[in-house]
Amino acid sequence: MCEQGREAAAQRAAGERRVGPRMTGALHEAEFVVSSELGLHARPAGQFVALADRFEAEIRVGRGGEWVDGRSVLSLLSLAASKGTRLCVRAVGPDAREAVEALGALLERSAPAD
Repeated sequence: MCEQGREAAAQRAAGERRVGPRMTGALHEAEFVVSSELGLHARPAGQFVALADRFEAEIRVGRGGEWVDGRSVLSLLSLAASKGTRLCVRAVGPDAREAVEALGALLERSAPAD
């Protein structure tokens, strides 16, 4: 479980209100390190979104307690993820595990595909 996931679980256990859209189905999440020298800039963010759109699962990406929509280039860019940044990818839905694995592999590639 990602650090952000542990924090969210602790907040829910303490009775705090969950913020964000309601997600249903199987949940899978994992933490990945951005490996591209240029970080998660426009091109790899676009590739991330294109790949995310292939899955049914709802996809969120988190950094430091901030969660954004994994299907929005602008939201991903708002994370300002440079090389070495740890991002948590969370998916909920029938293909959640496959989505997280594929998106994580994209984040950990050293260079974006042309």
